Amino acid sequence: APPQGAAQTGRSAFALLGWRQGARMEPLIIQIGPGHGDPSFRSLDGEMLLHVLFGRVRLLSEKGEQVELGPGDSAYIPGFPGHRIVNSSSVEPARILLVTTPPTTRRDDLLDRGRGFVLQSEV
Repeated sequence: APPQGAAQTGRSAFALLGWRQGARMEPLIIQIGPGHGDPSFRSLDGEMLLHVLFGRVRLLSEKGEQVELGPGDSAYIPGFPGHRIVNSSSVEPARILLVTTPPTTRRDDLLDRGRGFVLQSEV
C-alpha cells in the first residue's frame, strides 16, 4: 500500500524515517510512480544503499551501466559516477528504502516532529 497521504498519480513520495542534527545518514522510503524516476543523473559526496521493498526499479549510471532490481534486491552505490533510479513499470508503483551518507539535504523544515516522519509528494 502507498504511504499514507501519497498522491497515487504523482511521480514520487518521500517518507523521512528520522532526522537529527549531526546525523551521518539520511534514511528515506521513496515511492516512485509508474513510469517515473530521477529526471537527471545525481551524484553525492558519500555513499548510498538502495533496497527494493516492492515493484521493480532500474538503476542507471552515467557510464551507461544498467541494473534491474526487484523486491528484496539491494544495491550499494558510491557517489560517483552519477546515477538515476527509475520505476521499470509503466503500471505499478515501486517503493524503495534509500539510505544516504552523509545526508543529502537538511529536511528538518519538512519534518513532522510529532510523528517522526514526513511525506512529500511531487506532482
